[in-house]
Amino acid sequence: WGGCPVREACLAAAMDDPTLTGVWGGTTEADRDHRRMLAKRAVKAEALRIKRARARAALNTSNG
Repeated sequence: WGGCPVREACLAAAMDDPTLTGVWGGTTEADRDHRRMLAKRAVKAEALRIKRARARAALNTSNG
């Protein structure tokens, strides 16, 4: 199965432009919306992890 030679580039373009409609890079609009939501959630979780790690480090520094 060869697939489309520009699938990844096509999907990247569609992920960058939420106004694109239809199937792009083998994904539907709903697929891409879901991927964007998961990516946003992951970014928020990482930011929270970093914030908590910094708070722990600050506590360790002040108690050390």
